[in-house]
Amino acid sequence: MNGATIGLTSIIPYRACLNGGTFGTDTEFNAGTLATPEKEGFKFNGWYETADLSGEPVETAVAGKTYYAKYTEKVKSGITVVGVVSEDEEVNGSLPDAYEEDTITLTNTFDGIPEGKFVSSWEVVEPQGLAIENNSFKMPAQEVKLRAILADEPTEEEPGQTVSGADGGAAAAVILGGAAIGAVTYAVGTQIWMETHLPDGVIPTSREQLALMLWNAAGRPQPAEAALYADISAEAADTQLAARWCVEQGLMKDYGESFKPGKYTFRWQVIKTWNQMQKMN
Repeated sequence: MNGATIGLTSIIPYRACLNGGTFGTDTEFNAGTLATPEKEGFKFNGWYETADLSGEPVETAVAGKTYYAKYTEKVKSGITVVGVVSEDEEVNGSLPDAYEEDTITLTNTFDGIPEGKFVSSWEVVEPQGLAIENNSFKMPAQEVKLRAILADEPTEEEPGQTVSGADGGAAAAVILGGAAIGAVTYAVGTQIWMETHLPDGVIPTSREQLALMLWNAAGRPQPAEAALYADISAEAADTQLAARWCVEQGLMKDYGESFKPGKYTFRWQVIKTWNQMQKMN
């Protein structure tokens, strides 16, 4: 139901100037109650008694009066994707731009995904605090950056093959025990495992975060060597100590004078390293 103005019927005993909006087909109309219209790309801000939308919005309708719908334009932002193919390979991609408050449902693909790959799990990189629940999230009024963990698609010739890739398949057997499992099952299983076993259920996604988690859990011990890594700020004393200690204990490796603190850490690496540290105690 749309148009410039509707109403003055037994169902809608007032005039409603929609200002370019519409009432959805499932809208319920009740006497004395102002229904909520929709306008693509805009957010509804209430009904007003004045055509210039001045004053305060009203909530209760009076028969015979005219009310005007007010909207503000929604922010439309982009969604970028970093696809993790392997420990040393990433690809850049995207999802369609979306308006704020849109519900974004994530699937197993994105624009730019390499042929023969699918997304086994999604993670939010930016903004902080944005959560993915049941493979969907509410679009904020800003750009979103996601990380997609990729795995190999099964082929028709081998319908029963193990799904493997950056963070799934055979690697799961190393950390969960038993035969290798599919990447989707692996993603769910490792999520539950890490939330249950890791300190505060926090899942590290970078080498810096992993080193700090291990070091803090071990009681913040002093490393034997005091040399600083060139790619970690000297002011980041805890990160320097954590990285050096983890390398000395054989839990993580370095790259000469570099540690690569921002490098992505896969779930199987987190769990394997955590289990390795537990055996040290």
